[in-house]
Amino acid sequence: MALDNDRLMGDPFPDIWEWRGLGAEEIPDMVENSSVGHVMITERNSDDVILSQFPYPRGTKGENKPFDYKDTMKKEGRQATKIFKVFVPNDDAFDKMVKEHLDRDVWDAYPDKPNETHCSRAAYDALKAGGVPVSGQDTGQILPGTLGDLLQGLTTKHQSTDKWDVKPKTMIGPQKPIELPKDNPVYFMNGYY
Repeated sequence: MALDNDRLMGDPFPDIWEWRGLGAEEIPDMVENSSVGHVMITERNSDDVILSQFPYPRGTKGENKPFDYKDTMKKEGRQATKIFKVFVPNDDAFDKMVKEHLDRDVWDAYPDKPNETHCSRAAYDALKAGGVPVSGQDTGQILPGTLGDLLQGLTTKHQSTDKWDVKPKTMIGPQKPIELPKDNPVYFMNGYY
């Protein structure tokens, strides 16, 4: 199911979900399911997705397909490596950049044209436009783990006078089963609240 591009925006408190890449060594006998990782942005404490994009068909380049929460979780097949609570001081600019990336028609691992994007490129650009001081990856490819590292670094740099904020989200609660394809090697995910 695709994400509704006309969702109500306006909450300057998104959660940023980061999945580290998995190679064949982490998923034995399942090379086709290896991944460079993924980034999803949701409304705070919600499964309302702001950004979550994948290529169609699967590969390094394809149609830019937005995914909803349930489909993103199924596609990843595991819990996010990290989740960050973010305060975006310029929500209008953030929302404008989100829409711009959702409207791009090509998902490309190495986006270098105005119509190309990918999940972590879109998230990085939206956060930067919204006033979160991510830096050093302003063009081309950015891996989800790199964005996660940048956000992790910002958790210790925030000052009381800063208009932005980034905090790690605390994992609590028991493991919760999710619906996954039978050939997926991961069947349980931790809950983040």
